[in-house]
Amino acid sequence: MRLLPSWKISLKHSMKMPANHIKETVLKLESVAPEVYVALHSLKRTGWVNRGVKNPESVKEHTEALIRIAREVEGLLTMEEKDGLFEMLEVHDWPEAIHGDEVILELNPNEI
Repeated sequence: MRLLPSWKISLKHSMKMPANHIKETVLKLESVAPEVYVALHSLKRTGWVNRGVKNPESVKEHTEALIRIAREVEGLLTMEEKDGLFEMLEVHDWPEAIHGDEVILELNPNEI
């Protein structure tokens, strides 16, 4: 029997829960730029949409998931690796609120 690391179990568990179940917000800048998060919440991830995934996550949900993953593995990171990580994760998709979720690199499954 293969055991999953605790962060994978936690992530797997949190991904199955409805979004409204998670009460704590991980987005520290949501009150500063609410219009950005409204736009990112309504924007579905293009890669998932292009592949026909049912109920694809929004860009906002993607950002929240990344921050939760980073929190789970934070203890494994050096101070240098953690420096600015959470801030970068929170704002890395802000331009998509204006330009949309562009797929930068699309790999052909036969090339993988």
